[in-house]
Formats: sequence, structure tokens, C-alpha cells
Amino acid sequence: MGLRLIGQDTRINVVHETTGLLAGFDDVQSFTMTHQREVLDEGYLDQTTNQKDSVYNGVAFEITLHSETRKILTEFVETLNSVTRSRVAGASIQIVTTFNFADGQARYIIPACEFGDIPINAGGRAEYVEFSFSGQASQARILAA
Repeated sequence: MGLRLIGQDTRINVVHETTGLLAGFDDVQSFTMTHQREVLDEGYLDQTTNQKDSVYNGVAFEITLHSETRKILTEFVETLNSVTRSRVAGASIQIVTTFNFADGQARYIIPACEFGDIPINAGGRAEYVEFSFSGQASQARILAA
């Protein structure tokens, strides 16, 4: 039972596809990646149950973190804003998540990420400032090391 994957065995890096590593996050509170699927349900005459099918709609992700350095704003957030404003070909962002299982590593690569709103929450005098990033991509690939 002690060999199951836990959060401390996970590393999240964000990579700019033309300039390289953009951020290696050390203070991640949570990371959620969801493979989005849609189930289609259609009923036909002369059939006793509906027919089912499914459509793959890509990947959604959320990252929540604290930061000890201003680079989260001066480099990461500013780069995301710059990529979104400029829409330059090849200037996309990808997320690489490494899972360190007991029997080896597996990496999820989420290429060509599109980011949504970037809330920055200073919840109180004695609370850490929280940065949240969410977005979507068309796909995710698994690489076993």
C-alpha cells in the first residue's frame, strides 16, 4: 500500500516551445488534468434501448500554486499574456507533468495549451498569495521513461 503515487511524486514544468523551460513549479498546491469526453445518446425506432457513442474533446487542466519569486509574474504570466496577444506561429506553451511511480516514471505532455483567466488571490493578511491557471488543449500524450 505504501507504493501508490502521491502528490510529492509529481513534478510540473511549463515549457515555451521556442525558448525552452518557462517555469518549474515548486509550490504547487494542486494539479488537475481531465480528459474530456462526451457521450452521445441517440434513440431509434424499432430499438429497445438507445445507441451510445463517444467523442474525445481534448484535455482541460488547472494548476494552483504559491510562489516565492516574482518570476511567476515577470516571466510566466507576462509570457502567457504575450503569447495570447501576439498569436505568433510556434509560440505555444506546453505542460509536462512527471509522475514518479515506484516502478518508473511516466510523463504526460500537454502540447499547445490555451490558457483562460489567471486569478491572483491574496485571501488575507496571514495567507499565502495564490496563483491559479486553467486552460485546455486538444490532446495529451503519455511517454513512459
